[in-house]
Amino acid sequence: MSEKDHKIEEHDEVVKNLLPGYIQRRELEVFQLKRLLEDEEFEKIRIIGHNLRGSGGLYSLADISHIGGELETSALAKQADQIAQHIDALQAFLITYTGA
Repeated sequence: MSEKDHKIEEHDEVVKNLLPGYIQRRELEVFQLKRLLEDEEFEKIRIIGHNLRGSGGLYSLADISHIGGELETSALAKQADQIAQHIDALQAFLITYTGA
């Protein structure tokens, strides 16, 4: 195994160990997003969406990245109905992912 392959394998193992905590934080974030939407805190929703877009890729969770990007775009446009749909999509993904 080359040094590069070894580093990739180590990275994958670290990410695998961090994934349960990442998912748990996203589950809590769903409730935070719902509160922010009720309060029309679009900028805070945009920031969370932006962070989801980036962090989902780190964990190879393309669905989270996609939903994050959609949240970010909808928050910029202050599209509350769209934001609610994206929050529901995030929650559904997390339920499916965890099998809860």
